[in-house]
Amino acid sequence: MTDTVVRMPKLADTLVEGTVGKWLKQVGESVAAGEPLVSIETDKVTTDVTSPAAGAVLELLVGEGQTVAVDTPIARIGQPLPLGEVDAQRRVREPPRPTGPHPPPPAEPSPSGRGQAPPKVTPLAARMLAEHGLTASDLGGARRVTKADVQRYLEQRSRALDTEQRAAVSVEPEPLSGNVVPLSGMRRAIAEHMSRARKTIPMGQTVLQADLTDLANWREREKAAFEQREGAALTYTVLFVHALAQALKARQQHAAGTIDIGVAVALDAGLIVPVIRGADALRLAEAARALNDLASRARSGRLQPGETHGALMTVTNVGSFGNLFASPIVPLEQIGIFGPGIVERRPMPMPDGGIRIGWRCWLTLMFDRRAFDDLAADRFLRSVLELLLQLPQDAHRG
Repeated sequence: MTDTVVRMPKLADTLVEGTVGKWLKQVGESVAAGEPLVSIETDKVTTDVTSPAAGAVLELLVGEGQTVAVDTPIARIGQPLPLGEVDAQRRVREPPRPTGPHPPPPAEPSPSGRGQAPPKVTPLAARMLAEHGLTASDLGGARRVTKADVQRYLEQRSRALDTEQRAAVSVEPEPLSGNVVPLSGMRRAIAEHMSRARKTIPMGQTVLQADLTDLANWREREKAAFEQREGAALTYTVLFVHALAQALKARQQHAAGTIDIGVAVALDAGLIVPVIRGADALRLAEAARALNDLASRARSGRLQPGETHGALMTVTNVGSFGNLFASPIVPLEQIGIFGPGIVERRPMPMPDGGIRIGWRCWLTLMFDRRAFDDLAADRFLRSVLELLLQLPQDAHRG
């Protein structure tokens, strides 16, 4: 049996690295093809990666908590080890050391025992060092360490490791107060992804105030029967997803392919955006079941590779947390992000100048100006609203 090398998978188009969260098998243990082997954490998803072959775990090449580039070997699967070799192999090999330029080693203490005074580190440099698991001594014997020194060291290390497309260290604001808490691998990756999007996408924003009274009243009447009949909740999120998919279908009517919609799912560790494939072809009930399935598996860490990339646009329902509206960042390789706010009971104006109690929602569209100009974005957002208001009639006809 030839050994099988397990490599860091590419779980999304925009990802260049991943973090080993937890090894589910140890050296010497048997594993079946398709059995969970390791939990991988990225900015998009935390998921269990299965073994590509049956056999025994011969070697774990990357330790838990370590981040490596996509396609890096992380384990070997092969013939079961002889009993005497299991203990010898039950270890995690240290990752390869950079082969490029190295900072000089820290100065040795003087014979008097006092040594050199510790270097002065600027607050931003200290934060960057903590985020990347470094200390000032890693940068050599400089008497003062600045943000530029840390950036230069990280760039040298990245070149030495030959990691293509690694994101440049993002410039972050000075900490306002308190101790600096290092970011997790997932949150650091999210920050770098958003930083690249902010720098490379010319973003625009349009917002409108929507009267969703008729929609809210219809949903209130139908949601219990809908859930019992369809096995999924009639949430505002699924209504927003359905309307957005139909608006994109009308806009893309001459383009080939289906409309895939990302839906932001909040986790304690960060944000995951699983994708509903072919959302434009789904009936409302089908979209509700698809959303329920993806959100459930996202929260339990059971999303599969490929389920978090390829969306044309994303829905992030900031209203589910009680927010009035937001200005989300357009994800890389998408044309926009739709951010509805809370659907709240408010006094609403009437055509005759009177006031009535109704249900209001602020709808926000952040868009890539290469895909929409301002007028086109305004019209597109208006079309999403019209499709939302049309949903009760469409559901009745369906």
